[in-house]
Amino acid sequence: MPKIREVKKQRAILTDPEIAAFLGSREVDAELKMLALLSRTIGGMRAGDLNSIQWEAFGAEFATCRVPRRKTGTPQTLDVPAEVRPFIEAWHALFGKPTAGPVFPVRHGKRAGEGKTRANQSYAKRLRRDLKRALGVSMKVDGKWKDKPTAEYTQRERELFVETDTTRPVDFHSFRRGYATALARANVNAQTAQILAGHADAATHQRYVAATTTALPVAALPPIDSGLARTLPNQLRRASKLRKQLREATQEFCAPSTIRTYDPKLRRLVLYPAELWALSGRGFTDPGVRRPETKQKKNTRTPPTGATC
Repeated sequence: MPKIREVKKQRAILTDPEIAAFLGSREVDAELKMLALLSRTIGGMRAGDLNSIQWEAFGAEFATCRVPRRKTGTPQTLDVPAEVRPFIEAWHALFGKPTAGPVFPVRHGKRAGEGKTRANQSYAKRLRRDLKRALGVSMKVDGKWKDKPTAEYTQRERELFVETDTTRPVDFHSFRRGYATALARANVNAQTAQILAGHADAATHQRYVAATTTALPVAALPPIDSGLARTLPNQLRRASKLRKQLREATQEFCAPSTIRTYDPKLRRLVLYPAELWALSGRGFTDPGVRRPETKQKKNTRTPPTGATC
């Protein structure tokens, strides 16, 4: 029988008006705005590239950027569009204008200011959460954000947020796809597009290009309001309630009156008070208390004649 080819699901791509709404919304975290903006305008950087990029990678006045290209292992220097530079300057000033270190450091906890160890995290959940707020799919009711029912989604909202047999919801890699698609719509030839996107076979095509291309064509840029760069400091979110709960839970783990164990039914770590844990029969905290012995079935089978036990 012939082999059935599996249909590869396609990611949704944000349109220019949707990108403008995302960048202009006050409900979107400033870090997500910067990650999306750099990926969409500078070489279609992957999440791994952005997580590992350092301030030393930028040239004078942020006119150029040395993209790490962690997947291919071949760094690449590209021009930074003039419309994007004010955002990078505002982000740089927000962290005290460092001369070295990660551009997107850890913001909370003991490792605050250090580079991110999870270099391949996709930010997909945070992106979809804030994008829903920016596009009005999620509304604030009584101080809490609530999504509208999926049955009331428009066709476009389903494409962005609902996974189907042929499509995948929008994630951070969608900005890289949007970058490549914008190059095609701007009539950039395939060889130049492969160089700008930093594909693995870019070196092969570079010999056929007369001039080295490092600048993104103006026609491939989304609409960017550089004045929004001034609003970044007001949109950098602080520690969330979840992080506070995690810290409190960590302190409870260290308390002698509680016991941490893995619950196979819940499939996660849970906390038990020592008294309940002792009464549950699963464990005993008091050395003087012994676990009740379980009765074992006796072997009633008689060995065959002549056999030795």
